Amino acid sequence: MLNNHNQVYGIQRLSPELTLQLILLLNSRDVIAFALTCKHFSDFILKNDSVFEQLVERDYGVNYKRPDVEESWKSLYIDQYTRKAPICCRHLSRVQDEPSETKRVIYRVAKQQPTMKCDFCHSEEAVYLTMNPFSESQACRSCVKVKTTEEPFPVQLEVATGNLWCLDDSYEESNLNEQYKVNMVLNNLKEEKEGSLDRRRKAEHQLYVQELRREDMKLKHYLVEKQWGRTWMLFRTREGSPLPTKISNHKLARSNGSLDPSIRLPVDKYRPAPETHADIVSEKLFLYLQKAYGVQGRSYSEDDLQYPEYARLRGYIDDFKTSILAYP
Repeated sequence: MLNNHNQVYGIQRLSPELTLQLILLLNSRDVIAFALTCKHFSDFILKNDSVFEQLVERDYGVNYKRPDVEESWKSLYIDQYTRKAPICCRHLSRVQDEPSETKRVIYRVAKQQPTMKCDFCHSEEAVYLTMNPFSESQACRSCVKVKTTEEPFPVQLEVATGNLWCLDDSYEESNLNEQYKVNMVLNNLKEEKEGSLDRRRKAEHQLYVQELRREDMKLKHYLVEKQWGRTWMLFRTREGSPLPTKISNHKLARSNGSLDPSIRLPVDKYRPAPETHADIVSEKLFLYLQKAYGVQGRSYSEDDLQYPEYARLRGYIDDFKTSILAYP
């Protein structure tokens, strides 16, 4: 009896999704060997560009390329494997094509105010803006070269020149795919787009909600004058509300500029406290507000509550931090 060559056996019955997962468990040589076992797998691997898209990201950490038809993911994989083209920066894959609106705000402010201080040493002028999607930190030339207190992120934007640098890659030559990714990121970062104020409104409200939901209360906390906090709340929650002006904490200060120990502070993170003089915000949120809006006069944090006269305010902040335990 003649064999039926059209009959599908065993492993060939796997769905495309399971077949792809199986392929991703193999090294490069085994993938090619697997493709040579039969026409079914040869077509699935060698004629399916999405397979090589997954392999490029798995083996080289790259998830970007030019959107033209001249270079497929297969040819990109071959170029990276054989080193016929310059290696693509894997760290660029973690950079958003469309940077967040909060990062765009910080970039515009940094361009207008080139004397902003480094977020880590607080003494040298900030030169770089991180391209970490989860941070808007700025660093000086010294601090950017060392491991900072947050997760190190190699891709940094030099604000003055508008150039992107990867601090982990030693090679200097870039390829067309890398250039395409960099140009797309920079264009989206610098371009003034219609409706940017509404996007900023939504982005800042999202940042506020994220910090409101933060359960790790180990971060240092700052005080923001109540009236300014209400103005900012109106901006981020009501369409058409104007941008707030600079943060002014003069109502929290005594005549000599030190923090007034008689002010009232909230004791519950989630419960409104209209009769208080200030809001308590996390360091991450305050650093953004400080950069985006500026501070007129002094800023006040937990560091200003070390003297005995501030014991009552210290108790307010301690109760504020532990209040999250009352909400399961």
